[in-house]
Amino acid sequence: MLLDQITDEIIARQASEARSIIRLLLAEMAAREERMMARIAELQAEVAALKRTPQNSSLRNHSHPEHMVIS
Repeated sequence: MLLDQITDEIIARQASEARSIIRLLLAEMAAREERMMARIAELQAEVAALKRTPQNSSLRNHSHPEHMVIS
């Protein structure tokens, strides 16, 4: 990721005011990434908790009564 390429050495070469802004922005980006990863984990847990049934599955069981043809 691009953030990994922004090293302390690169920041140290910048003007004092720029260093403060860069560190602030990097901290904000890290916090947002942490929140995003937590939300992704929550959503993955929700998906894992869903149960597949013939009624909500796109691959319906053809032996289910609604698919049986009576002649």
